[in-house]
Amino acid sequence: GAMGKVAVVGGSRGKAGAAVLAASAALQAGSGLVTIVVPEGVQPQAASFLPDLMTEGLPETSSGGFSRGALEPALELLEQMDAAALGPGLGTDPETVEFARELTRRSPVPLVLDADALNALAGDPEGARNEPGRPLVLTPHPGEFSRLCGTPVEELLPDRIRLARAFARSHGWWLVLKGFRTLVAEPAGRVCVCRRGNPGMATGGMGDVLTGVLLTQLGVLAARGWEDPAEVTERVSLGTYLHSAAGDLAATELGAESLTASALVEYLGDAYAELHGQAG
Repeated sequence: GAMGKVAVVGGSRGKAGAAVLAASAALQAGSGLVTIVVPEGVQPQAASFLPDLMTEGLPETSSGGFSRGALEPALELLEQMDAAALGPGLGTDPETVEFARELTRRSPVPLVLDADALNALAGDPEGARNEPGRPLVLTPHPGEFSRLCGTPVEELLPDRIRLARAFARSHGWWLVLKGFRTLVAEPAGRVCVCRRGNPGMATGGMGDVLTGVLLTQLGVLAARGWEDPAEVTERVSLGTYLHSAAGDLAATELGAESLTASALVEYLGDAYAELHGQAG
């Protein structure tokens, strides 16, 4: 159990692939056990992708997203986990937005928030707080960060280090601001810059893969018992680096133009090997 039991909560009608990408990345990054939690109508599709993943189907709305009735079963499920991710493929149904806000507020485990979970939080950012043993890691791209901090993208990009530091400090969250030279900002004020990555990673699904890799790192940390917030920063930085390194290795083999998120997942093992000095 030292490698963590984790869950990816996401997916909706037509967007099951995003949640599956995150879950498959968590599996490939080293999580001990991965469950993908989706609306019940999507469960058969999600279960058909990878036999390694366990699936849970929860009550859904008429549009195929999580309904209000999914909240309590989701919370009960998270009680059995070490960490969870929320957001990939979630959708924007009003009931689903309410579900995402409440799950973020009440989650008993550390969370990685991405995609529509970030958009749900943008409407009520004060509703989510870190608690002892339950850090929040947000993974916005510049457009999502613009909505979170209320700064236009054109003003954000030239000043993103300062804004990322201020945002992480003021909310007490860990922020992974995606883009060229992805940033990792911690609540204590330090900002780390990832020098890996390439233009081929600017394609759909890459953020979902990053969410899964970060989820693995939080799951390992929680399973082994963490005490120092600096350990969270180290794990989030490690996950960000591994994701970008895998992207570089994949681009070298496949070409940046042909790089896809699902292909990047297959290079996470090579990224670990490179990190350990074992690459050929």
